[in-house]
Amino acid sequence: MDITQPDETYNSWPVIIKAKNNDLLVFYSKGLYHGTTDTTRKVVYKRSTDYGVTWSEETTLSDDEYDNSVFGAGVTSSGAIIVVIRKNLYAGETSLDNGVIRSIDNGATWSEYSSISFEVNPVMIGPMINVPGKGLMMGWHNATWSSGVIWSYDDGLTWSAPQVIASNTDNAYVPVETRFAYLGFGKIIGIGRTQINGNPLFQLQSEDYGQTWKVYNTNITDQIITPAAIVFDNGVIDICYYHRGEGALRHRKADIEKIWYDSQSWPESEIIAEGSLSIADAGYAHSVQITNNLCMCVYYSGDSTNTGIYGTYFLSGLTQDEFITSTSFCTILPLNLMWNPNTFNPSAFHANKDSAFYIKIN
Repeated sequence: MDITQPDETYNSWPVIIKAKNNDLLVFYSKGLYHGTTDTTRKVVYKRSTDYGVTWSEETTLSDDEYDNSVFGAGVTSSGAIIVVIRKNLYAGETSLDNGVIRSIDNGATWSEYSSISFEVNPVMIGPMINVPGKGLMMGWHNATWSSGVIWSYDDGLTWSAPQVIASNTDNAYVPVETRFAYLGFGKIIGIGRTQINGNPLFQLQSEDYGQTWKVYNTNITDQIITPAAIVFDNGVIDICYYHRGEGALRHRKADIEKIWYDSQSWPESEIIAEGSLSIADAGYAHSVQITNNLCMCVYYSGDSTNTGIYGTYFLSGLTQDEFITSTSFCTILPLNLMWNPNTFNPSAFHANKDSAFYIKIN
């Protein structure tokens, strides 16, 4: 699925959220090349009101004389949308400023940029999750190889000092670009990438609402320095990540009880979409649960000067083989047979892995 059309610009690092009114919003960075010194780069977004089938024109969210990039977004329990923006104030990773832009009306209007300033000078913050009973949480990492989380206890209006989870002068041991999911009963799981090609993804775990953490290696090695998207649904963890150099968006799912006690037991991956073979100019998967088992993963793909934003559906919570066991209980409908969004009931629909069909439960 093409969310953007090729336009000779560098569209990258997408983040997708589901607003309180059920609209999907994809935020991404739009510039000329990969890096942190492109002063033409701005943050834009597109909206879908039909569960990702069609998308609006671009709307600019953040554009000034600096390099503007988006790396995180989320929706608070009150329905506020929070988008994390990174600005490169001059040049190089020592002059980065991170902050948030906020909407309380599903993205119709937006606040001014508000800086999140703290001493660790993060290269990246986000995306955001809700931890019931505690607050909002986002991961961060910096250029001196520390990583951790920050918290908000007032619906994203202010943010805590950084909590460090891992720090090491050897970047091989520090998870970066971490993504998290709340599992219930105080448990939080995270997946972080490594800076070293060929090293496995990291698995981060907390059993006390994020007060303390443990970091483990996984058996996930079919990826190269790009983060993993994460969705938790009914006891099953789904992750999507791009296999740079192989041109494959990969998907794995696992019973949370199994991998929680054995991070080396992730099942084999399946390819759910294909893209560019480029090492640097593709990847950065991020997922959202649309309804029930229906999820969408977005990523970017292209070459050094021209990349696009793409999306694909996948099913959370159960494998394709488990779901499509016979045709006696379902009707397969072409994706281009569109319903009126005002009457379409997505809770009765699922999507198969190549996104060509909806499957309606009879």
